[in-house]
Amino acid sequence: TFTVAPVRRADVERVEIAGSEAIQADVLLGLVQTRERRLLRGAPFITSVWQQDQRAVLAHYRRNGFLQARVVEAPVTRDQELGGLRASMIIDEGERTVVNQMIIATRGRLSDYGVDDSGWAGALRTRSGGPFDPEAVRQDGTRLRILLANQGFPRAQVLSEVEETDDPYSVGVSF
Repeated sequence: TFTVAPVRRADVERVEIAGSEAIQADVLLGLVQTRERRLLRGAPFITSVWQQDQRAVLAHYRRNGFLQARVVEAPVTRDQELGGLRASMIIDEGERTVVNQMIIATRGRLSDYGVDDSGWAGALRTRSGGPFDPEAVRQDGTRLRILLANQGFPRAQVLSEVEETDDPYSVGVSF
């Protein structure tokens, strides 16, 4: 037997992100599906959506080189002054890891086969001086394989290597 005692529904009145210094809070709020109540539209709180929001924010941080970013707290509290719920996400960004050098090397000279590889680096997401994103390195390896296949090398192999440096927040990437 279940006894259900209905209470007044509490809408989300405020969504906040704190601790974001390198990435603007407005950018992060744009990734969040939990919305504040509007004039003619309610905004019920859904726990699974709030958890999904936290994963989306962390994924954005990782794509931007913050590999140790974490959500310290994500409290949802009833705020009497607002007359509803306040959903807050508190972020610890950690340090940004950057690519200090990106190299594309080939075995043999592709120019001997009429292949111009001068624009390849511009087709990749990984860039010297840019944020390090392990997923971007993987995708860039696939991009290079496609570029080679389009130039007549359908069986080309592309190996990527991430090299640590003396600086723990800097890596070298080679293809």
